[in-house]
Amino acid sequence: MKNLICKKCNKEVPVGSYCDMCGTKLDKEILFQVPAKETVVNIITNNVVSDKYNFVREIGRGGMGIVYEAVNKEINKKVAIKKLKEELAANSSIRESFMEEAKRVAKLEHPNIVNIYDQIKDVNNNVYLIFEYINAKTLEQIIKDNHKINYKDTIKIIKQVCEALKYAHSQNIVH
Repeated sequence: MKNLICKKCNKEVPVGSYCDMCGTKLDKEILFQVPAKETVVNIITNNVVSDKYNFVREIGRGGMGIVYEAVNKEINKKVAIKKLKEELAANSSIRESFMEEAKRVAKLEHPNIVNIYDQIKDVNNNVYLIFEYINAKTLEQIIKDNHKINYKDTIKIIKQVCEALKYAHSQNIVH
C-alpha cells in the first residue's frame, strides 16, 4: 500500500478515506504521493549545502518545510537541516522574515530549545537552517508506539514546553 501526504497537516498517511492524524476527509485534492526517501535526499545536490553536508535521510515534514538528518563533512558532526518550502522561500517577505526569526532564535540558550548553528540561503533563494541533531523519538512517535502518554509524562512534557516558552518570551521571542 502506498503512503500519501495529507496537504492539510503535512503528515504521511496510508491510502484511506480520512487522514489518521488530523481526521481530514481525503480526496485527490488533499493528497500527494510521498516521494521515495532516496529521491528526496538526492534532490539537494550541487549547492552550498550539499558541498558542506551529506544528507542521510528525511526526518519529517511540517507546514514550513522538510527536516533532514545530515552530517557536516568537515567535522563529521550529525546535524538536522530544515529546508524552507520552496513556495515560501520564493516570497522574499516570508523568506527574510524566516531568516530574521532564525537569527533571534539562534541566540536562545535553553535546555529545552534546540540550538540553531547556521542558516544558508543558496543562489536559488532556498533557505536552510542547520540545527542541533537530537537523537530521540518525537512526541508523535511516542504516542504512535504507546497509543497514549501517561499522566506523569504528560505533565513533565508540558512543564518543559512551558519553561522553554517562558524563557523565549523573556527574550522577546514569541512562538
